[in-house]
Amino acid sequence: MMKRFSKLPLLFVLLLSACSYGVIDPPAGDTPLNRDSAATFQTESLSYTLVPTAQGLEGEIAFIFTNPTAEPVYIVNCRGMTALRLEKQSGDTWITAWSPVILQCLSPPIVVQPGQQYSGVVHVSSGYPSTNLHPQFSVDPIPGVYRIVWDDVLRTYDDGTYPFGEPIPHEQRESNRFRLLVASR
Repeated sequence: MMKRFSKLPLLFVLLLSACSYGVIDPPAGDTPLNRDSAATFQTESLSYTLVPTAQGLEGEIAFIFTNPTAEPVYIVNCRGMTALRLEKQSGDTWITAWSPVILQCLSPPIVVQPGQQYSGVVHVSSGYPSTNLHPQFSVDPIPGVYRIVWDDVLRTYDDGTYPFGEPIPHEQRESNRFRLLVASR
């Protein structure tokens, strides 16, 4: 009986590898993005693609944050999860498009010394619209130009008060712009 099912995992892998995804092209007239090298918060790439799954869309956005201040900065977190959100460019404005669901605990802050770097990955997971799986994108269509905004990067920190400290300037908590695409099935 065991011998009969021994090839089942191989068959499953072959079926998965046979699935191919195409990328939905950006709208006509979109110009290539240039890297904003002055941004202290940089994504690894200028283009990312979300992949459809049975539950929703998934993807990862790698980033590096460089502390631009002369003092340590403190990143509020819960077991390493932080309040990073995606904003989509709409004309001259930016609108919040996606933010993660994170636990409401308070771990010791992540401390980044002056001039030092902190790298991480935003794990984007979004349920399809009209489902009860969250988080979800709040914009339609999803493809477009985005940036990451980090809400809780502070120049001071006191876990005995709320808010926990004074944030660094907003422009120092914004990533460079990047394009977000959605793969077709």
